[in-house]
Amino acid sequence: EEIKSDETHFDFSNEGTNYLATDRGTLVHNLLSYFNFKEDDPQELIQSLYNNQMFDEEGLKVLNNYLPHINDFINSETYQLIKEADTVYQEKQFRYKDENGLIINGIFDLVFIKDNKVYVLDYKTDRVSKDNSDETLKDLHRTQLSYYSKVLKEVFHTDVQGIIYYLHINKAIYL
Repeated sequence: EEIKSDETHFDFSNEGTNYLATDRGTLVHNLLSYFNFKEDDPQELIQSLYNNQMFDEEGLKVLNNYLPHINDFINSETYQLIKEADTVYQEKQFRYKDENGLIINGIFDLVFIKDNKVYVLDYKTDRVSKDNSDETLKDLHRTQLSYYSKVLKEVFHTDVQGIIYYLHINKAIYL
């Protein structure tokens, strides 16, 4: 099924920067890696990171333009779930050798444990449309989250709930 994109909801082409989509995604992921999931103030955090030269003026512009999506995330049920977690791990690297001998290197965006249940969340900055079905959105990243869950199941010896969080449309997809 064709993935519908939403060019009107948030058009990066009008932000007047030379940042590529992947650079923008990296900026947003870096910003989110500084969240403490207590009382996050993204505007203040963006300014602080800029003042500490974590990105340039173009990066500042990109993040300020993306701020409505970050604020939507902070007001989401997913953020509240993370906020109530007992333990939160961010940007954790891993190396995994699967049953076929394939070695997979990756980084978990976010792993959290709440009430002895393990969750793995992957942020997505893809410009997808709200018109896409949940199944279509799941299919985009099912393989990735399947590996993440498999790795974490071996670590924690329990089932893992995978979550894809599409920041662009403020939507959590549970796998």
